[in-house]
Amino acid sequence: VNEAEATVESDREHILGTMLPSLLGVETREEGIAKINSLAKGAINGAWVGMKLPELHKAILGDTGPLLQLPPAELDNAMVCAASGGFMKPMEAALDAGANIDAPGAYGGLGYTALVNAAYGGHALVVAELLRRRADVNLASNEGMVPLAWAAMGGHLSATVELLKASDIDVSIKDKKGRRPHDYARKRGFTEIADLIARREH
Repeated sequence: VNEAEATVESDREHILGTMLPSLLGVETREEGIAKINSLAKGAINGAWVGMKLPELHKAILGDTGPLLQLPPAELDNAMVCAASGGFMKPMEAALDAGANIDAPGAYGGLGYTALVNAAYGGHALVVAELLRRRADVNLASNEGMVPLAWAAMGGHLSATVELLKASDIDVSIKDKKGRRPHDYARKRGFTEIADLIARREH
């Protein structure tokens, strides 16, 4: 909502000030914004990225032809962006066409793979499909955060459970600041997730 170039200020104000509080059953714009969790943010981010990539936008709407004509590096990036928004069919189409499942996305140079983005967005079904296709469950972003840490930070129980099903997952990997996945969940008050991960360490 805040980043979409096609959304004018009056539309943003209507969505945030009127529609959002009404949909969520709260009184104010501030309460409505506070109740948007990272799953919604992940979907919004994916939709925004989709609008930036015409080929992905068309694939989201059902036409994968232009997506499959992209050169390899752009196809990799489109696949990562599709995972970010939880768009399963475009992601699968890109992977079936040869996209590198562990490639980092092109935006920001932060090393965010499809699995990192899907985990942070809470897209559990996408996480499960990526793992089924042998995505590296321990491949970290540039900050040293593995997909499990991103899911834990976002408070996504279902995505966390899917990641923990991977037989080769290492739940004790620390990021560059020495934090483990359960530390992120604990710090943000996601006790159930923190305990679930911590139990796997012992």
